[in-house]
Amino acid sequence: MGFNFNISFGNNKLPNYVERLNDGSFWYGIKDFFNDNSDTKFGSHQKKLESVLCNPAVLKVLSFRADMYSQVKFNEYANDKLVEQDFLYSYKKQPNPMQSWLDLHWDISFNRDLGNAYLYVENDTFYCFGLQNIEIKEEQLKEINKYRFSDYKVKQAMKGTFKARFNCDAEWQTFELKNLYLLSDLSNNVSGNWLAGNSRLDALYDVVQNSKLSLKAKKKNLFFTFKHFVSGGYDGKVDARPMSDEEQKSIANSLLGSKDIFASKHKIEVKQLVDNLANLKLDESYLSDLSIIANMYGMTKDILDILTKGSTYENKEKSIGAFIDYSLMPKVQQHSDLLEIILDKQDIRGSFKHLPFNAVFEAEKVTNKKLELEALKIASELGFTNVQDELKRIYDGY
Repeated sequence: MGFNFNISFGNNKLPNYVERLNDGSFWYGIKDFFNDNSDTKFGSHQKKLESVLCNPAVLKVLSFRADMYSQVKFNEYANDKLVEQDFLYSYKKQPNPMQSWLDLHWDISFNRDLGNAYLYVENDTFYCFGLQNIEIKEEQLKEINKYRFSDYKVKQAMKGTFKARFNCDAEWQTFELKNLYLLSDLSNNVSGNWLAGNSRLDALYDVVQNSKLSLKAKKKNLFFTFKHFVSGGYDGKVDARPMSDEEQKSIANSLLGSKDIFASKHKIEVKQLVDNLANLKLDESYLSDLSIIANMYGMTKDILDILTKGSTYENKEKSIGAFIDYSLMPKVQQHSDLLEIILDKQDIRGSFKHLPFNAVFEAEKVTNKKLELEALKIASELGFTNVQDELKRIYDGY
C-alpha cells in the first residue's frame, strides 16, 4: 500500500514531546496527536498499550488474533498461477536478525489491532514499530499534510528522516521516512490522518475499564473473605462490661491459631466481612466484558467458547475457519497488497490452507462431490445425455 501522510493539529492539541535540534528545527512526538486526556480515552498510545498488557480480557483477544495471524503464509502468483508457496522464506530466511517471519507477522497483527502497525523496510530488513515509538519533525508534518495527485510530489514529501525506537526504554534512532509503511486497523482515511488510523479499541475504553474494575473488585472482596469481625455481647447493663484489650487480643489469637474449635467464656459473635462473593457476579461481569471486546474484533461466541469452555473438533475447526475468512483475511489482503509494493511483485496472496481447519472443509467438499456424482448417475440412468460436461464441472470445481 503506497500512501502519503496527513497530520492535523486540530482542537489546539499539541505534542507532549519536543526536542530542539542543533540546526534550530524541532522534533515533535506524534504519539499523542490523536488522543486527548479526557476520561473517555486512554490518553497516550503508550498508556493504551499498558492498559492492554495489564488487562486479561483485551490481551486474550488481541494475542489470540495475533497467534492466528502469525501463521499466515504468503504465496507468489503470476498470471493467476502459483509461482512459489511461502516465498518470504526463500526471499530471506529472517526479516531481521532478532525475529522470524512468524514473529514479525505477530507484531504486525498486535500493533495494528491497537490502531497502527508501522513496517520499516531497508536493505531487505523488516521491522515493525508501534505508534508510541514513532516521532517526526513539525515541518515534515505540515508538508506531508497536503493532498497530492502526483506520485512524484508524494515522494518528494516523503524525503527526510524520522525518529523511532524499538521500545519505550530504548534510545531514539534516525530512519529514512521513505522506507516507512503503514498498516492500520481502521482506514486512515476515516480519521483524515494518513499517518495514523483509528483503533476499535478506542470505542472499548469504558468496557476495558469496567473489566479492570471487576477484577480489582474481585481481588478486594477475596481479600476480605479472609477477614472476620468479632464483637462481644455487651448490652449496656450496669453489671456487664465490654471486652478488655487483653480479652480482644486473646480471641484474635485463638481465631488465627491452628485449632479448628476454640472456646470463650464471653458471649461473642463472629462475622465474615464478605460472605456473598457469588452474589456479586464479578466473574459474569468479566466474561460479559470479554464477550463485548471479542465481538468488536470479529470473534463470535463460538470462538470465545473455544477459548473459555472448549469445543468439539469439528465445531472448533469450522469456527476458526469462519473467523479467519471474515475477520483475518481482509487484514491479510491489506498486508499482501503492501508486500507487492515493497517487493515489486505482481501478485501475492496470503493463505491459511495449511492449518487443520481446512481438513474439515475438504471433507465436506468430498461429501458434496459424492452426492453430486450419485445424483448424476441417477440422471444418466433416466436418460440424461450431458454426463461428460457435468463430470467436468464437478471435478473442475474442486
